[in-house]
Amino acid sequence: GGGRARPIEDVLGTVKRLLASPNRVHQALGVVCVKAAEDPAHADLLKPLQKSRVSLEPVIGEKVTLGTLAQNAADGLALMAEVQAAEASGVLSAEDAKRKRFFALVNLLDTGDALRKAVEERFAEASRARKP
Repeated sequence: GGGRARPIEDVLGTVKRLLASPNRVHQALGVVCVKAAEDPAHADLLKPLQKSRVSLEPVIGEKVTLGTLAQNAADGLALMAEVQAAEASGVLSAEDAKRKRFFALVNLLDTGDALRKAVEERFAEASRARKP
């Protein structure tokens, strides 16, 4: 390739096409892409899929629906925004904020309070493991 980065608008266009696809693999990939962008401004892209009952078990090997994956992404983006605010206010160090955002990003199954609890548990576990 030419090594030139594609403008974010091109990437967003691709993600929107994935989300609008009738193919559940495309839709799931689009949801994960929205979450991976770590930009809460794009959470509205997930709304049309949040009530979907389409099974993703053949896609990701877990008993989860497309709606749950979309809700997880929306909740994850909201949690990432909270972590960013905590970092900006000095409540969290940059390293701790990065770790919490990562745990929110890689959790694809939990939603709401369960997601928050899972992220806090993994963060506490990682913090204990780092202490001598």
